[in-house]
Amino acid sequence: MTTLLWTACQKEMLPEPGATSQVQENLTPRIADFVARAQHQASVQGGSRSTNEFSADSAAWYVEGALNYGLAQAWLPYNELVNDSLTVAVASANGTVNEADAANAFVSVLAQLNQSIAADQHLVVVDAEPVTGANGLELKISYALGQGNERLALNTSYPPNTNLLFYTLGNGQNSCCWGGFSAKGADLTIQDRVSATIPLLAVGQYYASVESWTVSRGSTNTQAHFYSLTNFPDPNGLYKIFFDNTNVIPVPCLGATDMAKYTQGAYDVMQWINQNQCPTKTPASLQVLGDFVTQLHLEWHEVKYRYGIRQYGMIP
Repeated sequence: MTTLLWTACQKEMLPEPGATSQVQENLTPRIADFVARAQHQASVQGGSRSTNEFSADSAAWYVEGALNYGLAQAWLPYNELVNDSLTVAVASANGTVNEADAANAFVSVLAQLNQSIAADQHLVVVDAEPVTGANGLELKISYALGQGNERLALNTSYPPNTNLLFYTLGNGQNSCCWGGFSAKGADLTIQDRVSATIPLLAVGQYYASVESWTVSRGSTNTQAHFYSLTNFPDPNGLYKIFFDNTNVIPVPCLGATDMAKYTQGAYDVMQWINQNQCPTKTPASLQVLGDFVTQLHLEWHEVKYRYGIRQYGMIP
């Protein structure tokens, strides 16, 4: 029988989102230790369970950090982000998670991600959030994959004949011009343009303590990391992020001027949130969702920005 020894770590030791300290704690030893013990646990049969318990938030923090530490290659260039998510069940009791069960969740997700990443893609960042539902505690794993290899400065220039559907259809018919064709609509086009500006990490670095800020239609709740897009007015009219509440055009199309405005706006909001809400972190990824259509013809873009603390991996 193999006995596993686990090091204790209380949640209050974890960095708080938006902490203003200029001294960055080295989080890698704790994360690397969790990875090593999880891998050892997976390689043996039986053995003693850990006596250490995590809160749900702490379990998510470790799993997230372990995935970024063990699999992400955020130093590789890309000019497109592919966003996706998965969920993994985590055994819990009385709101706590045994460290061994958190390790099992990490190993399970690591295997799923390894299978889902194509040969021309690489993992940029993972964000893990605990969710309690009918089936108990789950971790929602949101992740961004990079593809392509060209890095660009912010490009807000579009051809005069640009006329894109505000959200991307799966059939590639995203041009509003008769006879025109566009593989992507306005939402993913803006996402590509802004994501290509996110600085790459140094070789061997990864993101830890990732946090998300969502900008969408609705009321602002900064404790929930949620902003209404109406909090970001554009001096030239309407808002920095696309929102059509005129109830006139059932399915709006964005021309060159609109695309330039909303591309610049999505970039500006990314920088503003970074500076005002999480200044010790750096942008890691963004996701622009455009498939919001209601019977009142209200359409908008929801943008989720992710920020993390740059960390160096363990030196061999």
